[in-house]
Amino acid sequence: MHARWILPMAMLLVACGAAEKAPASADDAVDDVVSDGDGDSSGTSSGHRVGSSGNDDDGDTGAIPTECDGYDGDICLPPKKFVKRLCSGDYPNVALYMFQSGSPWTRGWLNHETKAVNATGGGSSGEKMKRDEELIILRKFAGQSPGGIQVSGANGGYDAMRWDGMCVTLDASEIYFGDPPPKINNARIIWSRIEYEIREALKKNDNIRQTYIDYKNACRGVTVGKVSAECEKLDGVLSRTIADELRTNGGFPVPKKLPEE
Repeated sequence: MHARWILPMAMLLVACGAAEKAPASADDAVDDVVSDGDGDSSGTSSGHRVGSSGNDDDGDTGAIPTECDGYDGDICLPPKKFVKRLCSGDYPNVALYMFQSGSPWTRGWLNHETKAVNATGGGSSGEKMKRDEELIILRKFAGQSPGGIQVSGANGGYDAMRWDGMCVTLDASEIYFGDPPPKINNARIIWSRIEYEIREALKKNDNIRQTYIDYKNACRGVTVGKVSAECEKLDGVLSRTIADELRTNGGFPVPKKLPEE
């Protein structure tokens, strides 16, 4: 049986304004490999925590809210100003923090494949989203999105956040709520975009560490544009494993880069 472990928050975060550490060894250069892995989530959980629980800190999470600012029916919504900052920038680590177990945010799932479009003015991948992709609902709007996109449904639409930190604008009919699907999909989590200290903490988790080792071995020596099928496959497995562990066990620490005021 593997021992449970807890890594103090102080070891995960560096002082405010400090530069991010460089990888400790040449092996970690594989973290910068870019590939298009499959981002669905169906892995199993070890039951071991990923780090010190977000619920165990002193509640000071900087610019990340931890309580509902308002409701739309049963949907718990974060503050509007926070949503505007979040969707106008690039905060993949904030997404992982918000998606982890124990957060109050309402999850929804995509009804069908569709193109990812962010109508709030921030970045948009334009990639195809898979059916049953998990989302966090950020904002409800009627008729026209804050970015000016007209939705066709009579029930308006939502701005939602994906596991990769990108916001997406969807018609209300494109999202369903309630019980999650048997196989939850998630947007691809890019390992190299996770803050270095947090990556090191995640590798303390047995499932994530073993998957990372397999990924590193498969992708060692590859370059951008020359990614092997095995590397691409393991990239997807790593993405799924991270999502499953955070969804089940939580423990993702507060990131350094937060939506600015």
